[in-house]
Amino acid sequence: MPSDESLQNETTPGAETEEETTPVSTPIDKRAVMRVETGEADVRMSAVGYLAADSAEVKMSPTAFTYARESAELKLSSANLLAAGNDVHLQYSGGQVVAAKNDVRLEMAAAGAVLSREAHVDRGLVGLLIASDVELGEGTRVLLRPAGAAALGAGFAGGVFLAIALLWKLFSSVLKKRGDD
Repeated sequence: MPSDESLQNETTPGAETEEETTPVSTPIDKRAVMRVETGEADVRMSAVGYLAADSAEVKMSPTAFTYARESAELKLSSANLLAAGNDVHLQYSGGQVVAAKNDVRLEMAAAGAVLSREAHVDRGLVGLLIASDVELGEGTRVLLRPAGAAALGAGFAGGVFLAIALLWKLFSSVLKKRGDD
């Protein structure tokens, strides 16, 4: 257990969330923490709102926003937004938006959107995949790639434009009749 000086505002399970800011390696175990800024983060069975670290290892924990300057690894965890300066590895985990400068690896994991230089997905599910080099393993499913997303966006925009044009024509004739009366 770290000393009282290395951790600030420690919480016990079931207690209200607190903020935590430390410049060194921080193990977080079975706590709810609103904000953590540290060199290396080792999060286990905890809930974290904002996590900023040089490298982050998250196991069996949900995080809202995780930023790792180097690499991030999630096992049996979830993240709303996960961004890393180097590599991201998700194993049995999920993320809404996963972005990395270099490599994203998903093993039995799911992500809403993946943005990276390289993406390796093995038995996973990805909603939107944007990467220059993609390797898909067996049992992997990707719903949209950039071309499909552009086509979907264009179709949606066209439908909205037609609906607005139809409503404009419909209401302009009604307003014109009212003005004549």
